[in-house]
Amino acid sequence: MATSSVTREDYHVSPRGVVHFSLPLLVHYCITGDSYILLNPLRAKLVPDYPGLKHFPYCGHGVLLGKRHNDWQNTDYVWSQFGKSPSRARRLYHEFVKKGYDFGRLVDRVAGLLHIDRDNVTRPGRYPETVEARSVLCYWAARELGVSTLELSKRLAISQPTASQSVKRSEKLVADRHLKLID
Repeated sequence: MATSSVTREDYHVSPRGVVHFSLPLLVHYCITGDSYILLNPLRAKLVPDYPGLKHFPYCGHGVLLGKRHNDWQNTDYVWSQFGKSPSRARRLYHEFVKKGYDFGRLVDRVAGLLHIDRDNVTRPGRYPETVEARSVLCYWAARELGVSTLELSKRLAISQPTASQSVKRSEKLVADRHLKLID
């Protein structure tokens, strides 16, 4: 399911004009929103690195990994979205959040190298600086993080063929401009 394209099948409008979203769409947004929110202490530099996040007391990440306990946090529901056994669900949850963290760092790196605003890397549209940045992002995400072009298309609200073309296009761009993922 694409994160930014909601189709008519994903919701309906009641006679009173209230919009009701489908359960799969809501679960998808809750889980992706949950991983985004859980990474906020890291973005705000309240913890030094990703491993430190599990020890941060004002974040539910450590609880979901089984490192801490909070009475108010419903871990069973979140784990149920990743697997039936708690240990498998914890592992898949950890991989899911880590991948989001790595992707976020990659967006920051591309923005820094190309001297553009972070939001311009992932914004929709065919603006030349965005297309170039998105292409570099797609190239490194696919080659370095192992993100599929289908997943990239969903994250960036572009078609899968466009994501594939971006990977190809950027291979030459990265080489010609001597761009390095890691200094």
